[in-house]
Amino acid sequence: MEDDGVIVSQPQIPDLRIGFQLAADAAYQRMTEAMVNAIAHYHPDARIRLYVPDEDRPAFARLADLVELCSPPPLVFNHGSFHPLIWSKLEAARATDVDVVVVLDPDQIMYRPLHRLCAVLWASTADFGACTDNEVVAAQFRRVPRELDPYAKRPGISSGTMLIRPSPDFYEAYVDAARRYAADALYPDQSVLAILAYTQGRWLRFEEELQLLHFSPSVLNPDHGACLVHLYTPRPPWCGSSPRRPGEPDFIEACAEFKQETGQPYPEARLREDFLARLHDRWAA
Repeated sequence: MEDDGVIVSQPQIPDLRIGFQLAADAAYQRMTEAMVNAIAHYHPDARIRLYVPDEDRPAFARLADLVELCSPPPLVFNHGSFHPLIWSKLEAARATDVDVVVVLDPDQIMYRPLHRLCAVLWASTADFGACTDNEVVAAQFRRVPRELDPYAKRPGISSGTMLIRPSPDFYEAYVDAARRYAADALYPDQSVLAILAYTQGRWLRFEEELQLLHFSPSVLNPDHGACLVHLYTPRPPWCGSSPRRPGEPDFIEACAEFKQETGQPYPEARLREDFLARLHDRWAA
């Protein structure tokens, strides 16, 4: 094991029980429907749990045959500018009916199944697998915990896509870290995950084969190879409702920055078609 994550060899793909977990309110209905359709396509036998506010259940009624609608869990910590549902991700660590839970933010486009990467996690000693974020650990806290001082300049953890091996020990460690450090977190749950990743060595580091950020230069390649492209804010308008985070550019400004940095225009038309194919379940296209 290394500080940057557990290192494992490529395993044979076992017959794992893989489940999926999402959380969304009514504003994210469009993105959630596209994601659920994609999961059902690539993992037709997987169980999908969707946490939604009780008052928003009617918005997701058309997904009732594909997902298990769940009420928000009771544990909620500081959530900053994010929705309190961000802390529903804790629940994946206490699942008892699957071997690996894939926790997904719904604002993503799925391009391929995750069986192989779930097997990589299963063959390791890690409790969870995730990608690094585009900001360092120090940028994810108002005040960096003393335990993270040696790792303050390391990449932060992205919780947009996580592979979790459920266990009571990991759940308790996750909750304990949230109770101790969430008050100082700017990027709620993923700030806390940095504690588990860097000080306790519980994580397996994935790169862009798992999740590709949609303003990464790699998105220019139609054959990028990632399982998911994460449409984090600022998002294109065809995703539906989208918050404006403090200090962020708008989508047009972000596209201009992308072109300046890469020398090529942002591939919005291709991503839009990929998204709509999933939203409308048009896999033949």
